[in-house]
Amino acid sequence: MDIFIFFMRYIPFWAVPLFLIALQFTYIYWLKSIKPMAYLFIFVGIMCLGFNIFYFYMGGGENVAVSIQNLIY
Repeated sequence: MDIFIFFMRYIPFWAVPLFLIALQFTYIYWLKSIKPMAYLFIFVGIMCLGFNIFYFYMGGGENVAVSIQNLIY
């Protein structure tokens, strides 16, 4: 459980690079006309964007960790 809270507390450090990488691969696969892979990378990018919005909506790492602990325990 601690590893999950760790990843939620530091969302911007993994979600922002993964978002940018997913957008780059979406563009590459879209140009190659491999649409299913492009859609997969679009989904990953939207998911990372959603995690970042959630992080900033909750008010940062401390508040995200506390709210997840309250939700689970």
